[in-house]
Amino acid sequence: MLRSVAGLSPPNTLFGRREALIRGDAHQQWAQWFIQGIVDPLRYVESDRGYAHIFFDTLEAVNSAFQALTKDERVELAKLVANKVLESVLLLRSNRDRALIDRESRLLLLELAGDCPRCWVCGYPFSDRAIERFLHRNASERLLLPEFVDAMKPIGLTPSDVAIEIDHKHPFSRGGTDSIENLRLACGWCNRHKGASVSLYDEEGRVRTSQGHRHLFPSLPQPFWVVRVLATQKKCEHLAGCDRTSETSELTVAPAYGNGAPTPTNLRVTCHEHDPLRLVRMVPRTIASQIWGKSPRSVKEMGASG
Repeated sequence: MLRSVAGLSPPNTLFGRREALIRGDAHQQWAQWFIQGIVDPLRYVESDRGYAHIFFDTLEAVNSAFQALTKDERVELAKLVANKVLESVLLLRSNRDRALIDRESRLLLLELAGDCPRCWVCGYPFSDRAIERFLHRNASERLLLPEFVDAMKPIGLTPSDVAIEIDHKHPFSRGGTDSIENLRLACGWCNRHKGASVSLYDEEGRVRTSQGHRHLFPSLPQPFWVVRVLATQKKCEHLAGCDRTSETSELTVAPAYGNGAPTPTNLRVTCHEHDPLRLVRMVPRTIASQIWGKSPRSVKEMGASG
């Protein structure tokens, strides 16, 4: 059964507008699984072993697993894998010594963000309090939480959701640097759920089931799906055209097909004006907490602290 399913070729229309994203992420994930399946980079992070040790271990594994290849082919494959593993090891080691972003860099990032700084992923506008806290002018500044929260993109259930954080556009753990060119301002919610993931397949593959008020939202997207789609599109996908982007407006996601579950293939980016869910999307914070299975008590306390 599994073999027959694996042999099927999905029609080009199956993935809709997300075909390139779905296929690209899949190929990247397969390559990562293949390389790490031969040699685990984590085995070398805490030691000072370099390329020679990694290549020796890799060649041993390749000789055992790929006996149908010629000797020269096995050596070339081992070199390719060992180089990729070494890259991962060096990045993981350097991750332990990451530099803190100084105040001057924070000021520069705010200047680059313009007069109305927004989350680079979803366009969430940062409050004056969030900006003050970000610059350490008042580190104890309490952030106010919104009364109503987007049920599909629940920013505002906790103070950290609406805080300004520095995000590596290309994750540090995957080769991104601490240079200004690779740094962006992100809301805490997007930054937390983006994490070090770069592929849809880094996260769980099933939609979430609403923990309450299922008549409104029976199922929910995995937060990383929302972040991934927003970060790659960054523009409202209204069929008649729309010039709103994450640089000028807050964006969110909605099902492309109203009765379908919010899977990666059925999510489209939308602005408020073109949002098919605009009449029901924004719900009281306590309701949003119930939908997402958060403790109403803890959310209430967080709101009081803001």
